[in-house]
Amino acid sequence: MLPLVVGALLMTLCAPTAAARPSPLQPAQRQSAEPVAVSEIAERLAQSPVYVDAGFRGLVSAARQRELARQIEKTGINLKVVLVTFRSEDRWGGDAKQFAGALRDRLEVADDEHLILLTPNSWYGKSISGFEWPDDNRYDANYAAMAVSVRHDEKRMPMADQVRRAVEIIDAGTGMREYEKAREDNPFKYSTDGDDGGGPGAWLVAVLVALVLVLAGLLGWTLRRRRRTGAGLAKLPPHVYLAAREADEGAVRRRAQEQVLALGEAVRDHRPAGPAPGTPSAPGAPGGSGATSASADDTAALRLALDAYDSAGRVLDAAGGLPDLVGALALVIEGRDALTAEDRQRKGRRAGGGASARLPAHRLPLCFFHPLHGRAHTRVNWRALGSREALDVAACKECASAVRHRRVPEALTDRHRGRSVPYFDVPSEQSLWAATGYGSFGDVPLAVRVQRGDFTRAAEARERAAGD
Repeated sequence: MLPLVVGALLMTLCAPTAAARPSPLQPAQRQSAEPVAVSEIAERLAQSPVYVDAGFRGLVSAARQRELARQIEKTGINLKVVLVTFRSEDRWGGDAKQFAGALRDRLEVADDEHLILLTPNSWYGKSISGFEWPDDNRYDANYAAMAVSVRHDEKRMPMADQVRRAVEIIDAGTGMREYEKAREDNPFKYSTDGDDGGGPGAWLVAVLVALVLVLAGLLGWTLRRRRRTGAGLAKLPPHVYLAAREADEGAVRRRAQEQVLALGEAVRDHRPAGPAPGTPSAPGAPGGSGATSASADDTAALRLALDAYDSAGRVLDAAGGLPDLVGALALVIEGRDALTAEDRQRKGRRAGGGASARLPAHRLPLCFFHPLHGRAHTRVNWRALGSREALDVAACKECASAVRHRRVPEALTDRHRGRSVPYFDVPSEQSLWAATGYGSFGDVPLAVRVQRGDFTRAAEARERAAGD
């Protein structure tokens, strides 16, 4: 009943302004802009670190683009600014994070090579978002972008000035500090239409924020009573909630399909000139279709990449829900890590030395709690409620912070016995992902487990349990 009341109230509050101005995703001056292929954007970025599509050229002139390019080049950071128009019907579902990931793949950046992308914000096109790889937050690019978006006086700046300021913060390496300061200085003073903060936009957002906080508190109270967990909802930064909203099965499936295809192309580029005679190869890899196999010239790391590609395809084809789709993405990460190891081995062989086939120890898997948060930042000791045994798991920065402060991290959910539960609460014999924590547990790679049939056996066990 409460969500219905709050929903009706939100509709009432938003009604006077919704008709008066265009959607934030499609401001009036940008509605005519046509989407540009990622491949074309990647080609343009090879000549300049700043790309501006037709929808933003009225906001960022050619002269300002050149100024920004010079500013970026002086930093020495591999930083690209891509101002494009997002729409809910585009191939990324209007999601800047999915677009950024696809563009990074097209730029053919090595997994251990640093890259920062600044784009318009998915759900509020007048501000910017920052994305950084590897996910080690060396420059805190996401916090730098959020600092500019949160700070009232900077949020009102033209788009070119927002980008300029974000680049300054990234170059200084003070993204987290600036973001925290911006939140302390101005936690609720958001303006949705660029006015002086005293118009209807400011009070409307303040009312909406207050309603959301009240609703979150009531939901937390309800969960505590129902589950007796004794823990409230975690207060996480906005970009984490954005990652959670990505958990739309259709969007994640499209993302997984793109990532698997990209891994296949990368594997093909790494392999020797053709497979061994009479050897079948994985779909999309050199040689046609069939099961993954390796030539005599393939190293252990390259064989693991081949297995990861084949396994990701199998899991994607048989995916029964979001956890399986996330599993395909985890296998892609494992395959790319193997290719990184292969690159290092090649360099070692050229230098006349040997190289271990093991993957680099510093490459952590996806976040154990919610793999859609991205690659883990560190490992933490975590004990599930009702359990005496502490587990060593990989966690992103936000989930690790939640564990340290005794909060409940946001978790990817799965269906078990007719209800939604954290995926790791599913019996391990019924879920490969619960058994492995998407790579957090065990020394056996996920690809090897899928190849030996663990994924198939788990699916069969789940079906048998559902029939009992």
